Amino acid sequence: MSFKRNVYLKILPLPEAVVKVLDALADRSAGQDDVRALLPGREFCPAQEAVGRVLHEAVHARYSSPTCHAAAMDGFAVRAADTFAAREGEPLLLREGETCFAVNTGQPLPANCDAVIMIEHVAVDGRGGVSVEAPAFPWQHVRRIGEDIVATELLFPRNHQIRPCDVGALLSGGIWEVPVWEQPLVRIIPTGDEVLDFEQRPDPGRGQVVESNSQVLAAMARELGCRVERVKPVPDQPDRLRAALLDSLDAGAHAVIFCAGSSAGSKDYTRSILESEGEILVHGIAAMPGKPSLAAICRGRPVFGAPGYPVSSLICFEELITPVICLLAHRPL
Repeated sequence: MSFKRNVYLKILPLPEAVVKVLDALADRSAGQDDVRALLPGREFCPAQEAVGRVLHEAVHARYSSPTCHAAAMDGFAVRAADTFAAREGEPLLLREGETCFAVNTGQPLPANCDAVIMIEHVAVDGRGGVSVEAPAFPWQHVRRIGEDIVATELLFPRNHQIRPCDVGALLSGGIWEVPVWEQPLVRIIPTGDEVLDFEQRPDPGRGQVVESNSQVLAAMARELGCRVERVKPVPDQPDRLRAALLDSLDAGAHAVIFCAGSSAGSKDYTRSILESEGEILVHGIAAMPGKPSLAAICRGRPVFGAPGYPVSSLICFEELITPVICLLAHRPL
């Protein structure tokens, strides 16, 4: 195949470019079973490790929390009606083990008790007598069964992103593992004859640059809940660039990002390769920097060409790639 200098066919406003890619991806995922199989599916994750993950389906509690009426204070459990005669200056004497029972915070209430009097509000005579000068009211200082969580109630809806505080609710409700969306796999392909692999800790010569864009984009993708794989820099050779794309698709990548090669230079081959393997949706956005951004669909999956200029690469990711990843990851924008 012969390659020639690219020409931007149509510069799209950013909102239009984003909608075009999202619509194309939605059309394919809704209409083709083989394409749906390529998109992130369901897996299970231990509840204690689920922070940041997105629920594949709604989660309901298996247990109530508390599982019984429990003391909310250290003190004495009582039947509230037994204390109604207590008055300031006219203490009521209760008998430990008969009409009052010593409890610590969190302990189940003894049978027939419905209130707790704080330890600070009683006088203990050391002979089993406990004096109180104020009546207790029903459910005073008591955590009632199901106060926090009721068995079978909805804890979190589908597509909820798990927060640190949610882990406590999951475990308290008896949820040991949660159904979550698989984390999208993003494959990043640095390109260019002049780029050096940072992993080799190179000393760049004249006209050479240490490849770094892939790591910036990888970090941004991980912040969106993605798994990221980076291949070693690929030189500006069409056959090798195509092989890197096909290998990424064969490896199950949900999205592929080429770093550089998306502009209109004589050695910018990304557009030609994506055009031969899929459908070009966007080539050129109304943003400076970021104009050479490229988006295509190959085998039902989004493939992007991020410009080589670092700031342009960031703009491309933030404005064009991020909405697509959020769609794949079932995250809100």
